[in-house]
Amino acid sequence: MDRTLFCLLFVTTFICAWVNSAQAGDKMLATGVEDIRVLLFDEYDIDEFLIFAMNGSVFMSNEDGNVITVQEGETGARLASVRRGIRYNRDGRSTTSGEWTISGTGTSLIRFFSPETGWRYYYGVIRVSKDENDNLRFINQVNLEDYVASVVGSEMHFDHPEALKVQAVISRTYALWNISLFQERDYELTDNIMNQVYLGEHISKPRYREAAEATRDQVLMWSDKLIMAVYHSTCGGRTASNTSVWSGNALPYLVGIYDNQSCSASPHYRWDSEVGVANIHRIFKRDRRNPVVRIDVANRDSFERVTHVMIYYRNGVEKLPLNTFRLAVNRRLGNMTIRSAYFDMKVNADSYIFSGRGMGHGVGLCQWGALGLAESGWRYSDILKFYYKGVDITHYNQLHGDGYKLARF
Repeated sequence: MDRTLFCLLFVTTFICAWVNSAQAGDKMLATGVEDIRVLLFDEYDIDEFLIFAMNGSVFMSNEDGNVITVQEGETGARLASVRRGIRYNRDGRSTTSGEWTISGTGTSLIRFFSPETGWRYYYGVIRVSKDENDNLRFINQVNLEDYVASVVGSEMHFDHPEALKVQAVISRTYALWNISLFQERDYELTDNIMNQVYLGEHISKPRYREAAEATRDQVLMWSDKLIMAVYHSTCGGRTASNTSVWSGNALPYLVGIYDNQSCSASPHYRWDSEVGVANIHRIFKRDRRNPVVRIDVANRDSFERVTHVMIYYRNGVEKLPLNTFRLAVNRRLGNMTIRSAYFDMKVNADSYIFSGRGMGHGVGLCQWGALGLAESGWRYSDILKFYYKGVDITHYNQLHGDGYKLARF
């Protein structure tokens, strides 16, 4: 779980950018979204890959209209980036095209392999082309519910059905929120921490798909508006209000709460970290003649989470939002250095010692808390309404009209 739960440690940088542009007016999201387009593998530099078929046939077509069929059990097709385009090679036959479209039918899966990604399995259509830098570019057009089933398993590795249903509803809501903000490009979402982690179909974990099917079309609304359903790994016993972490107006459904230590089973519920003074000062130094002298906690919110730190230089002082400080430290020293804003800090001659609770930004739903409540007998709908105040669970396919608004900052 740890790899994917780092997601919202970084995505908050982009949320701040949304907040700054959100004041222009209400954004509308058209109803009836069935398929979404996801940019795949943007974090990798893939020059060559293999395509196989699973549970049926896969069809590959190029710009000239040629169609190649790959049956389950047959030799895979190899595609590689070359100077003139993308070269297909299989059983001694090859052809080069500027773009390839790879599609399955019905229940068939596109079985993808590259050394960078390992094995992945995708429904829908994958369009492979080259970008302006001559790198391979992959866009997966996939049904919304297939996407949600994947994100459930990519973001939450629990087995409890009620916890997985919680993740399904917030993943669907969060995806639709993101789609509404980024519609100018030839894709709506990325498959990484920019939006939500999407690793394709989890073929050995049917419970993830069961959670998506059990909550099909369900989204979270507040005052008839789609909410920004942010979430994190572990709150440490107290969640945070959105204004404690990001700029912008307070959102009534993102208020800090005590969760009665529901996430106490998390390996991140309590943590300690020791960082050398020189290492952390080096991150924030301005120039040789004006080094960092010390760093102190400046402010806390009503839930004892740090909101700002003060960085003292030989000449001058700077007050930083905690989220900015934490992300800068974690980028340089590792994601486990400062896991949350809920910590105490001490300093000795050589080190800063952080003693904290939780992991992630702390806003919205706590994933380990959702598991704890589910194991205590709570239903997924009650868990969602516990962490997101005043929300309703609405069936997306029952919304009518041209669209609906987003509950924004």
